[in-house]
Amino acid sequence: MDGLFSLAKMLFGIDIEPADGLAPVWNSDVRFYCVKYSTGSPIAYFYFDPYSRPSEKRGGAWMDEVVARSRALSRDGTKARLPIAHMVCNQTPPVGSQPSLMTFHVMGGYLEGVGLRFGLAILLGLEELRPFFSLPKVMDGLFSLAKMLFGIDIEPADGLALVWNSDVRFYCVKYSTGSPIAYFYFDPYSRPSEKRGGAWMDEVVARSRALSRDGTKARLPIAHMVCNQTPPVGSKPSIMTFCEIVETVFHEFGHALQHMLTKQDEGLVSGIRGIEWDAVELPSQFIENWWLCFGWLENKQPISPFLGPPPSRVNLSKQMLFLFTQVDSPVGGMDTLISIAKHYETGETLPEDVYLKLFAARTFRAGSLSLCQIKFATVDLELHSKYLPGGSETIYDVDQRVSKRTQVIPPLPEDRFLCSFSHIFAVDMQQDTVVIRE
Repeated sequence: MDGLFSLAKMLFGIDIEPADGLAPVWNSDVRFYCVKYSTGSPIAYFYFDPYSRPSEKRGGAWMDEVVARSRALSRDGTKARLPIAHMVCNQTPPVGSQPSLMTFHVMGGYLEGVGLRFGLAILLGLEELRPFFSLPKVMDGLFSLAKMLFGIDIEPADGLALVWNSDVRFYCVKYSTGSPIAYFYFDPYSRPSEKRGGAWMDEVVARSRALSRDGTKARLPIAHMVCNQTPPVGSKPSIMTFCEIVETVFHEFGHALQHMLTKQDEGLVSGIRGIEWDAVELPSQFIENWWLCFGWLENKQPISPFLGPPPSRVNLSKQMLFLFTQVDSPVGGMDTLISIAKHYETGETLPEDVYLKLFAARTFRAGSLSLCQIKFATVDLELHSKYLPGGSETIYDVDQRVSKRTQVIPPLPEDRFLCSFSHIFAVDMQQDTVVIRE
């Protein structure tokens, strides 16, 4: 933790100091910290609950808010109420005089993810950024981006198909000539009683000539995108955090584009079907990271490989790679983000300095995360392709050997991370895909 706090000081000019006793805690192991600028003025506080207690808290690691920064909810209405966060982990408790020891996976994985979100929440006040990202404005910007990249128009088609909830929207995807090429449902809001958390995209039907009504024109593909955004309240629209925009809406829309823009008429290999696993995440990452790396196209003209004669096997991943070669300058992503970042009440544009902070936070500790993913994928591949049961190496020996090549700090000899590494049993071997996409 000392190293993590030192890194925060170096990167952001903040001091993190113990403030135990300033706030009540729910367990004697929980620490309370104050975050200050170098001038000494507090800017935030956070709880840190580090150790495993299986009888009273779930596994894993997470960060969430206790209260958000808010001027309206401050005591005097002049100075904003400071944000308070909590970080929860499940490390092995100390034993006697021996402190809690961590594997590099725990340090670089759990704290990387939790630490990144903590840093974003505290330093950028992500809750305060919500008013800049209303869902209607985000969707307008996303559809404008799709038009610029692929020359397509996305129009509401409510009433054309039955929906399972009044909040669900139905859209038609058309070329600029006006001919429909696909449709999709968008179910944006949280309904805990009837749908699980998270966000996902999947097909309703695939493009198929064999299953068309007349056998001449292909049946058009239909997708669905499901999110769990906060519903609108009265006249206030659904407002989103930056992570919700990038990691859910933009990401899932990339997958949806792969399904909807195919020209392959053979249903078994059209859209998201039959895509190589090392390329399946490319479209989602392309759209998700557009704000970060790309945005200006040469002469700002639509570049669409879909407008020419349909090849025998269309793969959106290859078409995305084609788009990469057409980018004139990798700095225009700011225009894409700022075009959607308008305060829903005042119309104020997201300040440029905030964009630059978002840009910097996006790559915070990216090297540590990459090393973790390389280790995961290498262990996965080694166990599935080279490991011999009953041979000279145990599965834990393989893990140790790979870790020495891929980790800055080697794991402890008794490390049994593989016992919880569920990705090695997944049918889709998704962990290897994660490395490629990152």
